[in-house]
Amino acid sequence: MLGIQVGICFAIWLGFGYFVFRKCQKMSLLAGFARGKRIALATLILVGSAFALLASLIGLQAMGGIANGSLTVLAWVVACIVGCAFVGLQVLAIDLLLGIVLESVTPTDPASSDGKEGISK
Repeated sequence: MLGIQVGICFAIWLGFGYFVFRKCQKMSLLAGFARGKRIALATLILVGSAFALLASLIGLQAMGGIANGSLTVLAWVVACIVGCAFVGLQVLAIDLLLGIVLESVTPTDPASSDGKEGISK
């Protein structure tokens, strides 16, 4: 039963991550902040969300969230919500970091691909 519960949570987390990713693409998150502040915030979100996830899962286990080889209903709901928060924060942090990286890349025009440049008659 635990495998089915984890599989359902995993599918929900993937769907939620995709949803957050699509939302992040449509908005410019914290673009007005200085580069250093965005880097610090993204790092804090990445590390902080991982610690929060681990702490909450340890708390669920300590409170008896796993009984008879499966999660209790309350623990399952809490694990699903906490996992969604973790995935959403991870996507947000990566969006911030990618925005920092991509703003320093100089766009270039692609070269012509018609193949006539080196041909002489």
